[in-house]
Amino acid sequence: MAAAGRAWSMPELADRAAGIARALRPRLGDGPRRLWLATTAADELLATVLAVAGTHSCVLVDPDLTPYEYDTLAAAAPPAAVLAGPARSPVQTWAQRRAGSAPGGVVPAPGLGLFTSGTTGRPTLVELTVEQVVAAARGVAGRLRLGPGDTGLALNELNHTLGFVTTLLAPLLAGGRTVVRGLHEPGPLGVVTATYRPTWCASSPTLFRRLLRLADTGGLAMPGIRLLRASSAPLTPVLQQRLGERFGAPVLNAYAMTEAPGEIASQPLPPAASRPGTVGWPTLCEVSVRDAAGRELTGATGEIWVRGPTVAHDARGPDGWLRTGDLGIRDAGGELNLIGRSDDVINYGGKKFAPQEVEAVAELHPAVVEAVAFPVHDDSLGEKVGLAVVLGADVSRRELRAHLLGHLSPGKIPQMIRSVPAIPANRRGKVLRRRMAQLLAALPDTRELP
Repeated sequence: MAAAGRAWSMPELADRAAGIARALRPRLGDGPRRLWLATTAADELLATVLAVAGTHSCVLVDPDLTPYEYDTLAAAAPPAAVLAGPARSPVQTWAQRRAGSAPGGVVPAPGLGLFTSGTTGRPTLVELTVEQVVAAARGVAGRLRLGPGDTGLALNELNHTLGFVTTLLAPLLAGGRTVVRGLHEPGPLGVVTATYRPTWCASSPTLFRRLLRLADTGGLAMPGIRLLRASSAPLTPVLQQRLGERFGAPVLNAYAMTEAPGEIASQPLPPAASRPGTVGWPTLCEVSVRDAAGRELTGATGEIWVRGPTVAHDARGPDGWLRTGDLGIRDAGGELNLIGRSDDVINYGGKKFAPQEVEAVAELHPAVVEAVAFPVHDDSLGEKVGLAVVLGADVSRRELRAHLLGHLSPGKIPQMIRSVPAIPANRRGKVLRRRMAQLLAALPDTRELP
């Protein structure tokens, strides 16, 4: 792992973890206790998890939130101690203010805790055993054929599944290394890609779009890249193609959740092929698409159910299945097309459809770089369609609507079309569709297409 100019190997991190365990044991006792780990230093974070996750519950927390947000997280998972750095960070200040308050709730089990993204409500805690985390990371490494010669580029925050399990832990368990670098510093990112020559990168569609813009407008090069992989949401076929052409590497869609880390399904590595825009076939989990009555479907939209050893125990139903709340379609060959969250479905006068249908068509227009469709409240119809677009060239509202009408039924045509410099997203790069109209109204640099 590359951090602060140094490459760390797993044996070095294990030695560091042993030192951390010795230092913390007198303060924490034999456990189990719930600890919050909040740092942006990848080596410090992973070494601390290695040191204490076998005895305590280690909850990964963003070190730069507001007091209100920490209070919200503490209501779901009150910490017995907060291990954070650097000094005077927001989480340190919050922890000092909270000193002396006793955590309540059930005594936690050892392992790793991760908060969901909160795209459909308040964040909730997902608790995984050490064995599940290792199995998920090894599963990703094995399926992507990662080895000692591979260097991963970690763009996402490390306190979530994609950042910690997939981009940080998986390559290290395969004997490789990881370079941790955000997209907020394009200059240093170019230095990192030139110096360490990362061979693969797993990230979200939002961050991949930013990476593509840096390559197109800032000359960012990735000379060693052999693989790109998206998993927090599927890339649209257009974006998948653009990334592959720009970086000259295969681009895979995968499907994973905080409750089922690593991957649930994925498109295969070349020379095998899959349909553009799908998330491929089940890998680390068993997958079933079912209707409201629980009957299995083929070739029709239903809720995705998953089952397997990497699924968090508390997320499973009595029968072992996790009902994900995601909508999908499985074809006769078993390939999975992820439609989106059931909560995001737009209900236009009783006709329901996924916003991704509108986005995929909008991005076929040559002037549209990125598109996000979202529901807008309507007194008579319940909901109508809004569309936010990032444009690479001028286009009128009439031209874009005509393009959409050439592919979609009238009820799916946006009533509101806003041009924005960038699509609003949360810290994990996820789009908050149910809040999109509110977020756009608060932005000063958006405009209705003329």
